[in-house]
Amino acid sequence: MPSNHETDSGAAQYYSHARPEVMALVPHEAERILDIGCGAGVLGAALKQRQECQVWGVECVPAVAAKAEGRLERVVAGSIEDAEVLQALPRDYFDVLVLADLLEHLRDPGQTLVNLKACLRAGSTVVASVPNVRHWSVIKELLEGGWNYQEAGILDRTHLRFFTGSTLVTLFRDAGFDIAEAQGVGLVDAETIPAGLPDALAGFGIDAGTLARESEVYQFLLVARPALQATAPPGQEVAALVEETDVAHTTHLSAADKTLSTDPMPATNAVPTAAAVPAASFDNPVASLVMLTCNQLHFTQICIDSLFAYTHTPFELIVVDNGSTDGTLEYLDALVAADLPVRVIANPVNLGFGAGNNQGLAVARGDYIALINNDLVVTDGWLERMIDQLDQRAGVGIVGPRSNCVSGPQLIPDLAFDDFPQMHTEAARIAHEHAGDGQEFPRVVGFCMVIERAVIDAIGGFDEGFGLGNFEDDDLCWRSIIAGHRCLIANDAYVHHFGSRTFAGEQIDYERCMLSAWDHFKQKWGLSSELQLGEAYSITQPPFEPRLHRCELPQPGIVPMKLSREGAAELAARYNGWGERLYSRGRIEDALPYFERALALDGDCANALNNLGVLAVDRNDLEGAAGFFERSLANERDNLNTLWNLIALYVHLGRDEAALPLLQSYLHLNPSNSDGMALLEEITAATATTEAPLPT
Repeated sequence: MPSNHETDSGAAQYYSHARPEVMALVPHEAERILDIGCGAGVLGAALKQRQECQVWGVECVPAVAAKAEGRLERVVAGSIEDAEVLQALPRDYFDVLVLADLLEHLRDPGQTLVNLKACLRAGSTVVASVPNVRHWSVIKELLEGGWNYQEAGILDRTHLRFFTGSTLVTLFRDAGFDIAEAQGVGLVDAETIPAGLPDALAGFGIDAGTLARESEVYQFLLVARPALQATAPPGQEVAALVEETDVAHTTHLSAADKTLSTDPMPATNAVPTAAAVPAASFDNPVASLVMLTCNQLHFTQICIDSLFAYTHTPFELIVVDNGSTDGTLEYLDALVAADLPVRVIANPVNLGFGAGNNQGLAVARGDYIALINNDLVVTDGWLERMIDQLDQRAGVGIVGPRSNCVSGPQLIPDLAFDDFPQMHTEAARIAHEHAGDGQEFPRVVGFCMVIERAVIDAIGGFDEGFGLGNFEDDDLCWRSIIAGHRCLIANDAYVHHFGSRTFAGEQIDYERCMLSAWDHFKQKWGLSSELQLGEAYSITQPPFEPRLHRCELPQPGIVPMKLSREGAAELAARYNGWGERLYSRGRIEDALPYFERALALDGDCANALNNLGVLAVDRNDLEGAAGFFERSLANERDNLNTLWNLIALYVHLGRDEAALPLLQSYLHLNPSNSDGMALLEEITAATATTEAPLPT
């Protein structure tokens, strides 16, 4: 577990965790909360955002306590084992006591629990998280003769006490608390105890009845209350804790013994639980994470697992799927069904990098927008460090991380790790050695960038003229710079990148896309047409002109995203609207699937039927077009666009008699239309009939 007693300022990442799994156990009705080992106050701030409450904190590192003071009602600096700190806390005051990864750091945790009872009101709750020394990773190492302390984890070098389920129950019971609720948290893909070992131990007279189950538990999450009656013997309580409660396996990649090659480690089939993210993420996200997907399901699962494990800022995840057919949409639907802060935009075709991201930007609600590829693995505190760079450096509007696979100065060459545990260790080293460091550079690569809302408000989104991908990020950065928002590389944030997975997986001609985008970039920024890809160039920074340098985002109302509590007709209308946007931009072949999706969702969607009729005319399928227009009018008689299109088609086909009553209806709805009046005169003359009365 991360140390709450680390004094090095480079370990600031340890103090910036919202701890969503702990937060989920805090009662929503709690009004006064005491967080011992509060770190920088991020958990307390998230609780205050979720509910009306006061949060006090105790933190032994003065510099970190100072950070928490801006977030909490009051922070007491010092160790909770010091008498003066305990005396500074009010008696009979708090509804909830939070002890997140604290007890293992104390000299006398039992006496501390006894002392803290005086601060709690009647009916109060204690929420604690404690690592389990009976986890198989520790047992196995001990059997092999090892007990090696580490920078973090169960054998964190700052841990003074170690607990199993049984000794943890004893600790709380002896201090006068009953354990009301307990959860065992495991790790995905962690090595488990050999199947026959517990039985073999039992053959030697060793009581190993709970060993198999408890050895899967990496950490215990407990809810305890001051005891009102005698507690059960610890063996019985632990049996209930371990045997009757399924171990919830987290998605922490640090436990995965997998190599970091271009073939990703197998993703789990598990879906993160709603408790895995701060509740504030749902309705009031601080950050919006926008991710594009196009097949490559395994990479997407790994990336999303890491986002939920290592992102501590309240966030929403907006996934823009560009026509996946490999089960990605089913996986994303499962995330939504699990009531996670995930919203999905499902495109039937690959819109490309710029257009797809613009969809996400159009509906993003956060103060910060992180654009991320789906072939990333983020590391602990990745987002928080980049947001800190934005907050602490005036005039900076876009920040990107360092990585193993990226062009330019963001690249860290020759990284020495082969698997995920080593990668996370290396990321922690980078964060420690470069804490707060950043370098300004006019280009942040779009595989991962964090953007302030003010930048999007000023310059809009991506230029969709770059096609499927490449140079949109360069263009965005230059537009940001001339609008007064500089770009920065965060030297203390590491994000792992597999690189170009979509281009490779979809067999897209990367070089051709690159050259096409390069030509567009040169033309747009006035560079010589003779300039070769890869050659150095400089851009004269013109004054910002919205007409030239702002790329308007689409209206949110046409982004094809399914929302809760709405019917198919509303979603169909959005698909139709997006198809119309593509058609107006000359992307006719891409527009067709959107109209078809709209009609599949709502067979009565008059506008989609009308638009399919227009596309049929474009293909010279005139009879097919007439069928679409007629179906559209059958569903919406007053649709002026459809009326006019069918009238024009009937006239073109020489069916003036069929056109005449439709034209009369059209003019009744739109009597001032001069084209309609002229056409009425032509049809009347051609059919040699008595002039039809004009509408009044």
